[in-house]
Amino acid sequence: MSTKPRFAHYGAIRSLTALKWQTFEGLLIRIICRFVKVSSKNHFSRQLETEKATTSIYYSGDMAYTADNLILLSALEQLFNMEFVDKIREKLGGTYGVSVSSNAQKLPTEGFSLQFQYDCAPDRRVELTNAMNQGVRAYAQDRSGRRDAVQKSKNICSNSTPTTSRKNGYTLRATWRYLVFGIDINADYEKEVNALTIESVRDFANQLLSQATASKYR
Repeated sequence: MSTKPRFAHYGAIRSLTALKWQTFEGLLIRIICRFVKVSSKNHFSRQLETEKATTSIYYSGDMAYTADNLILLSALEQLFNMEFVDKIREKLGGTYGVSVSSNAQKLPTEGFSLQFQYDCAPDRRVELTNAMNQGVRAYAQDRSGRRDAVQKSKNICSNSTPTTSRKNGYTLRATWRYLVFGIDINADYEKEVNALTIESVRDFANQLLSQATASKYR
């Protein structure tokens, strides 16, 4: 499913300009997180009926900006979603869920980011944060196998494509990658997704997380 004919239908100059600005904002945040080694805290006070703490854990590092890696990063995001539903919500019972998001950058340097965000009772924040960091770091070294989880991740990637590809945001991002970077992620998408294995995803996770910088915001 090529992205070439879609540019004529969706590629409005105003929309592409807005996408450029959003991309620049994301790059600026990533540069600050990676190269400015400072510790900062922002506290916002609001009276709540039930006290809660919101925590974001942010991993960023180097990653070659290729179609293969974009697909692997998406699969890894899905796997972490399932991982933390099982370990953090079901087993530890500390939160209703963990929001996992990923992003890849081409400029000014090629790299990636993974963000984990969750709400919990204030007295459980440290416990759950430690559990999540341990889970992230241990994931790449785990040899027990998660073949069922990898298959579920592949199914999610494949099944969501027909719906997602009809959205303007997806088409604009895919068109931007093709026109600016020469990457057509849709060209062999199904083939690349079907080729994913527990070994390839684990090795990819190890490659990213072994050199990633971790930041925490609360």
